[in-house]
Amino acid sequence: MKKQAHSLRTRIMPMLLALVCIRGLLPTAALAAAVVNGKCEPYAKLLLRGGELNIEWNRDENLIYMTGPAVTVFDGELLL
Repeated sequence: MKKQAHSLRTRIMPMLLALVCIRGLLPTAALAAAVVNGKCEPYAKLLLRGGELNIEWNRDENLIYMTGPAVTVFDGELLL
């Protein structure tokens, strides 16, 4: 993780991403770890391969909010 003002650049290993295909889980964990270790404020713009994700950790409510564009990542058909 590289800190730049209120931005964090994260890198997720493709092997891990294949096992845990939850795009919000790992970036929110990265922000929480950075906040707990005093590396950034409880809000940041995370720079991911797929684009930017704004994350805010409301420590009073212990909730993490993510905002960013919603995009289609898969389209297909299922034949039954």
